[in-house]
Amino acid sequence: IVREVAGENISERVTFYNQSYLNTYHSFMKIFQDQYPLMGNAPVMAAKIVWDWTIYWAITALLFFHDNKRFDPAWAATVQDELRQFDQLNRDMQFFFQQLRYKKMDLGTQCYFDFFSFSFLEVLYFGLEAKWDGEGLRRQLKDNLALLTSLVTSCKTKGTLPNRDGAFVFTA
Repeated sequence: IVREVAGENISERVTFYNQSYLNTYHSFMKIFQDQYPLMGNAPVMAAKIVWDWTIYWAITALLFFHDNKRFDPAWAATVQDELRQFDQLNRDMQFFFQQLRYKKMDLGTQCYFDFFSFSFLEVLYFGLEAKWDGEGLRRQLKDNLALLTSLVTSCKTKGTLPNRDGAFVFTA
């Protein structure tokens, strides 16, 4: 409003913000849409929660905690490929989890699920306090995407997520 009142043409900025908010909305809807049946499959739901926390801390919160860079038109333009890659990884994983929703899984001896056994979650969470400049943030975003890509590979090829105990197995 301040920019428009000052006489600035804000049409490009409005288009950017609208598209950014819609992209964020659609990305997060994938986390919830048609996922209710997963709640009946404890191992898969646990893996999904780990994934959802990971993407939140690796990308969304990371950008928000750094001056909400996701909504900085100039900076966001430099990471469009990375943001598209993030969206694709999330879309693929949410679909992957959906495919497992009715598959019978056995928890075996894994009766207690320790979300804090995933050291990468701890690193991502405490990494939110880092004070990166634009270039440092861009590097961290790429590092986090590499982590997400490795988790996708582990989930899809082994049905596991690496943790302090070796791996959490969520598929039979």
